[in-house]
Amino acid sequence: MNIDPSFAHRATITERLAVQVGEQIFAGTLKPGVPLREADLAAQFAVSRHVIREVLRTLAADGLVDYASFRGARVPLLSVEDARDIFRARRILEASADAMLALPDAKDIGAIHRRFVAAVKAKDWAVAFNLDRVFHGKIMETAGSARMSAWLATLQKDLRLAYLVAPSFNEEGFVDSVDQHGEIVAALEAKDRTRALAAMRAHLDAAEDDLLEAMERRRN
Repeated sequence: MNIDPSFAHRATITERLAVQVGEQIFAGTLKPGVPLREADLAAQFAVSRHVIREVLRTLAADGLVDYASFRGARVPLLSVEDARDIFRARRILEASADAMLALPDAKDIGAIHRRFVAAVKAKDWAVAFNLDRVFHGKIMETAGSARMSAWLATLQKDLRLAYLVAPSFNEEGFVDSVDQHGEIVAALEAKDRTRALAAMRAHLDAAEDDLLEAMERRRN
């Protein structure tokens, strides 16, 4: 999660704890499907269960916790079907006629890609994920739609939760993404929008296949 440095000084205790619990979820410290018990979290953070209840409701509103008053809260456990739905939505956003209405600056996208390649080589998967998010987000900005960018950001957050179900995807998927991102950058350098959109769709198709395979292996 990317936190404004001044956030800790301005945020309420509920907001600060929501950030901390969210970071534990994204780090995999709190595993997918694990119950989030109010008493345990209250003891961990030395606050009341009422505060923790508000924290969990905040995280549920952001899609980071499954919460229901009759059964409590848990870390989301995304399914293969969820992953398919995420990529279906991403293709509509990122590889449709409305995507890349104006070609992104190839120099900027290329710089992000080079940092992504370095993170993959270093096997720093958290940094690689964040750079992958930035790479796609910067391209989406050229559609000129704040709503489309916001939808993509939500899908990327959901995708991070899906990756936690199948940790092996980190190496497989991101390694494969290096050349796929490279083809997108090459198309942008050539100012070929048709080629760029085709490369984006091929990349999303391949990433979906890698993730589904990893999830299926984990499930079996």
